[in-house]
Amino acid sequence: EPTAKGEALRAKMKDVQEGLSCGMPLERAELKALHGALTRLVAGLREATADQG
Repeated sequence: EPTAKGEALRAKMKDVQEGLSCGMPLERAELKALHGALTRLVAGLREATADQG
């Protein structure tokens, strides 16, 4: 049974995909948030791989 949170996330992803497919520019705030999340993700991955090495 899908959770409400999962459904909301899927709806959001659908919105994002539709926006990208029609070339809709993201809001500056959205871009900054996305960039921040990606930066943290990459930093976490680097730390994880550094620990293994």
